[in-house]
Amino acid sequence: MCNASESKTKVVDALLPMGQPVDVGQQVDVVGEERMGMTAVLLAYVLPLILMLIVLIVAKNLGYGDAQGGLAALGVLVPYYAVLYIFRSQIGKKIIFTIELKNQ
Repeated sequence: MCNASESKTKVVDALLPMGQPVDVGQQVDVVGEERMGMTAVLLAYVLPLILMLIVLIVAKNLGYGDAQGGLAALGVLVPYYAVLYIFRSQIGKKIIFTIELKNQ
């Protein structure tokens, strides 16, 4: 998982190539499939946005004010991200990075 996007050094869990040794400090390419990126965007941004909009619309239709509807829309993110956290190992099995050795 990547941390601190401003940093030059990143920590990423990646699978090593079969039968190819990788040395510490060796430059490699970390590769992921486009499908994995789309899944990550869907889980991290699209689904929460849709969920928030649904809760906001329902709250407004039930007669709640803007503040209460907004708080409810934000509040629904807590259980959403809690569920993602609970299922992180299953999600991690679908989002896999591999290492490709750079030709030198």
